[in-house]
Amino acid sequence: MIVENFVHARSVFNKKYENNIVQWNGYYAETKQTNALPFFASSHAINLLVKMLPTESSVYPDLVLSVSTGLLQEKK
Repeated sequence: MIVENFVHARSVFNKKYENNIVQWNGYYAETKQTNALPFFASSHAINLLVKMLPTESSVYPDLVLSVSTGLLQEKK
């Protein structure tokens, strides 16, 4: 869950998800083959963005699956 206010994000997480079983449906949103995502260090080569239903943000992905540059080179 990426939101601008970390304290609010932590509070929402604690109330809704912590120690609970949660079921989501998710769908592929986008692949980023760049280091341009502002919330990741430059060591990430590919990022798969996933939106979940229900979502926590209308702007950001709910889940990001990331592959490091080293792993990408190793597995090519």
